[in-house]
Amino acid sequence: MILEETPSVLLVNPLTRGKRHLPPLSTFPNVVSFDHSQIGREYVLRSLSGELYTRSLIQMRDSFVKKLVLSSSPLQQEGFIALTIVNQTGDLAFCREGDQNWTFIDEARCYSEDAVFRNGFFYAVDNHGIVAECDVRGPFPVVRIIQTPRLDDADMRYLVNSGPDLLLVSRYLDIDHDIVSDDANVNYRSVGFDVFRMNWMGPRWEKVENLGDKMLFIGENSSFSLLASDFPGCVGNCIYFTDDYSELNYESGVGGYDSGIFRLWDGTIQELPPYPRHSDYQVHWPPGSLPLWVIPNPC
Repeated sequence: MILEETPSVLLVNPLTRGKRHLPPLSTFPNVVSFDHSQIGREYVLRSLSGELYTRSLIQMRDSFVKKLVLSSSPLQQEGFIALTIVNQTGDLAFCREGDQNWTFIDEARCYSEDAVFRNGFFYAVDNHGIVAECDVRGPFPVVRIIQTPRLDDADMRYLVNSGPDLLLVSRYLDIDHDIVSDDANVNYRSVGFDVFRMNWMGPRWEKVENLGDKMLFIGENSSFSLLASDFPGCVGNCIYFTDDYSELNYESGVGGYDSGIFRLWDGTIQELPPYPRHSDYQVHWPPGSLPLWVIPNPC
């Protein structure tokens, strides 16, 4: 997904350079107006409490959309559906191919930790592990809340499709006292992860102690699972993670360097070779440009 200093929302395949346009940011239901001549406050939005506030082109580009999930490849199949998580309100919004506007799924508000598409439905999760199953194929969204026992608090949650299983990854952060900052920002690091598998008969999340040959990749974009045996040099039973800090998940933190490999069998974290986590040299990414995992796909 490409966002620039315009309302346009563009999907681009970097391999084929194929492009598809989605409805612009100015068509989200909480956007009251857009005026390009109002420099620095081009957008007027409505908060959950009904108050109006302004946002600039840069602010909307960098922080309005938390994540976008697709039902299928827009360049491969017709009739795709896109779902976004709105960063500040926790709303879920979707558009079908050919739509001119985004539509909120009102019954699924605040299920905004992460979302995936599987078996014809979008699944979104809140911070307690409660899941909203969203069917947006008909004229109106249909939402079913899957009430699972509440999980212990975590700083971030991720949903991962892994073969027949739906997995939930909990990520735990702590202040990094080894990093000295020259400004008022607080640096942080990941200190642990838990993995759960959905038992649909419960329904409940069951803790996974061993992933076997599987690797989980989590971060700013959609998470996914691969087999280590298919990729020489990779290690199974691990979580490969990148820094995708969001102010909604960890107050006062700032990041860009918190990437690594979490080993489930002993709970330790190994550095990704190009990105040291504890050294004088840290990789810091500019706002809106956090690292992404990429699966090459010619479609």
